[in-house]
Amino acid sequence: MLANEFLIDVLLKIIPNTITRLSEARNFISKGMIKINGKITTDEHAKIKHGDILEVGKRFKLTI
Repeated sequence: MLANEFLIDVLLKIIPNTITRLSEARNFISKGMIKINGKITTDEHAKIKHGDILEVGKRFKLTI
């Protein structure tokens, strides 16, 4: 289950073919390519809750 985990951990689990290393996940976050519930986040330690909508770039969208 992905709820109640840190953003960076969720990214490494749900997009293993695109984000394969911790440094890549941090790069996505720092460049503002990650949205939680429609808001850009730059906090890699943001908690993902059940029902949150996670968007990575323009192509990937997931409801937790």
